[in-house]
Amino acid sequence: MRDQIQTQGYTWVGLDPVTPFTTLRTKFVCGDGDALPFGGCTFKAVFCQQVLEHVRAPQSLLAEVRRILQPGGVLVGSSSYLEPGHDVCFFHASADGMNHLLRESGFVDVQIVAGIHGPVLVAYHFVGRVGARLLVPAIRLVFELRCLVWKIRQTLRRASSEESYRDYRERKCLEMAGHLIWRARKED
Repeated sequence: MRDQIQTQGYTWVGLDPVTPFTTLRTKFVCGDGDALPFGGCTFKAVFCQQVLEHVRAPQSLLAEVRRILQPGGVLVGSSSYLEPGHDVCFFHASADGMNHLLRESGFVDVQIVAGIHGPVLVAYHFVGRVGARLLVPAIRLVFELRCLVWKIRQTLRRASSEESYRDYRERKCLEMAGHLIWRARKED
């Protein structure tokens, strides 16, 4: 991600709660998410990967991110939802919870997509990386079969559901996601 950002002509600035450091490719600033050490309207974009679940008050962090974003600036990130304990976690939000949190924090144009399936993350913690990779095809097959059964039932009932197959599948993907990827924008 860092390389992609830099090839577009942007500068990557990292934040570390303990140690500031600079490499040839990246500058890391020492700071805390509750009081980001940047002026208001500084950045066009903020990337927040796997951070929110480790923050005691995600609303406070999001308020700070909103403060440092320029009008129309974009927040892109990801967070775990169904992943069993990893490090210290204080916050886990479903897609609906994440949508609510971002909107309540003043962001608009919120988009959330499913990342890794929850059962895959759970399997990873019980049977390790190799075991989880072996289970992925079975987990995907069960998921796709569940969606297909829904479609067949709708057809047999001749039900005119307001929900399309694509919408149903997307909703189920979000419900089963163990990892969410999201994007939101600060209003102009």
